[in-house]
Amino acid sequence: MKIIYSSDIAMSLSGQDEEEIDAKDASSLDSALRMIYERHPALKKEIDDGDILIHHNGEATIDAVGREVKDSDTIEFAPVILGG
Repeated sequence: MKIIYSSDIAMSLSGQDEEEIDAKDASSLDSALRMIYERHPALKKEIDDGDILIHHNGEATIDAVGREVKDSDTIEFAPVILGG
């Protein structure tokens, strides 16, 4: 599964712009996110604070619980874009 850190915050916290994880180790989106947070614990706080958005296969996610993932999926940590 491809993990993309497109937010400047996510990129600086992870130290990279993307990485791969094995979806066999994650049965759902929430378990995949827990794996990522174990590697990069500071990401969770930024997401909880609303500074980073999570996109699963290009779709913004609000609830990751029970959402199935496959090895061909993409999870992106995207910047929050505000306009007015």
